Amino acid sequence: MIRSQIVVRLDSREKSAMKASTKVEVIQVLHVDDDTGFLKVAKQCLELHGNFVVETASSVDVVKRKMKMKAYDVIVSDYMMPGKDGLQFFKELRQKGDKIPFIIFTGKGREELAIKALNLGADGYFNKLGEPETVYGELAHGICQAVKIRKAEEALRESEERYRLLFEQSPIGIGILSLDGVVVDTNRAMRTLTRYSKVELEKINLTELCANPKQRKELIEDLRRHATVVDFLVRLKRKDGTLYNGSLTATRIRIGDKDFLQTTLQGTIEHKRTAENDKTLGKSKVLNVTSELTRDRT
Repeated sequence: MIRSQIVVRLDSREKSAMKASTKVEVIQVLHVDDDTGFLKVAKQCLELHGNFVVETASSVDVVKRKMKMKAYDVIVSDYMMPGKDGLQFFKELRQKGDKIPFIIFTGKGREELAIKALNLGADGYFNKLGEPETVYGELAHGICQAVKIRKAEEALRESEERYRLLFEQSPIGIGILSLDGVVVDTNRAMRTLTRYSKVELEKINLTELCANPKQRKELIEDLRRHATVVDFLVRLKRKDGTLYNGSLTATRIRIGDKDFLQTTLQGTIEHKRTAENDKTLGKSKVLNVTSELTRDRT
């Protein structure tokens, strides 16, 4: 008896876990149409075709009030409505910077209207007329695709923003170069190390920073042959002409459909020691001058 109870408990836990793992995210839909009777039917049909929660509005003004109180995943809009039609409302949203997925769902089946809607950037155009199973099946699929694409775009934008933040705040100098060494982008640490501005660096080839002609030639050959270098020790020249030792690493990366080199540049220990020695030397010179002045006065 005890054994069977344990089995039942385990089974119930497994079922709960399975439900949690297979849970589909609910899509919040805001459907606007001046035909309130049609809205009720459409809400029922659409919610039967997917994991949707559909709220309705009978005018653009009602939609605006609802959008101030709650966030929605997608707007489904009729075209012909009193006061402001669906496309006018869509253009107004985009002009304000609101990129919520927007689908036109209308009984006006003119081809030119569909083309106009899609050319303006609407996420879909569907005709109300036809077999309900087909109409709402297609609409449900269109909504899911539009929401999926928009969320993927938002995730990509957030990822790019995080990368940009890490890129800029890294204490290591980082640069993005074309395969032939032309600078495309640099972070703050790279600009501090080289003492060039972002614009100035983008006008030069990275190899031009090499102070030693032999090292410059070797670096160019390695980049051409392998499109990568690791911990390449090199003597470099800043914008002001001062020299320093650096360790350069370059690896091939792909951005979009193009290949680039991502480079990291760090001042080596020898460079740091030289900088410290320069400071010490400067201090000793000041002390020597001061002592000489004191002797002259006595």
